[in-house]
Amino acid sequence: MKKKNKELKGLRLFYFVMKQTHMLPIIGGFIIYFFIMATIIFFTSNTSVTQYSNIENYGDALWFSFASVFTIGYGDIWVSGVVGRILTVLLVIYGVFIIAIIPAVFLTFYQEKMNQKFNSSASYLLDKLEHLEELSKEELKNLSSDIKNYRRRKEMKRKVKEENTN
Repeated sequence: MKKKNKELKGLRLFYFVMKQTHMLPIIGGFIIYFFIMATIIFFTSNTSVTQYSNIENYGDALWFSFASVFTIGYGDIWVSGVVGRILTVLLVIYGVFIIAIIPAVFLTFYQEKMNQKFNSSASYLLDKLEHLEELSKEELKNLSSDIKNYRRRKEMKRKVKEENTN
């Protein structure tokens, strides 16, 4: 049960980060754009003007779009003609921007998770300090060690923050 709560907490945090960074509408818009472009590429590749295109069905158009967006470019399917090439360029440019944003969102998620962990350890220590008279000698030793670790982590976090601002 505790593991499930942690997983749900992590998913909620990930959703929060996605919402705060406005990635949900960006990714949703990209998915819609991707399918629209694949559809247009499919219909424009089956005209008499683009006789050298080998896109024969919608699945081929989706595969071509996927390979283009992720810059794989296997070359097994291609488009020819000005319209197909322009659409491919637009799709690739938009895809590169989306792919570049995704690591930043995951980094933000990781930082939020670490901040959450750091803040929960601070709450834990404060709770222990409030009930100091109830602790045994062993628990006091552990608390002292925990406080030293907390200070060390806080100092490291401060140094990293200073380095990032410089």
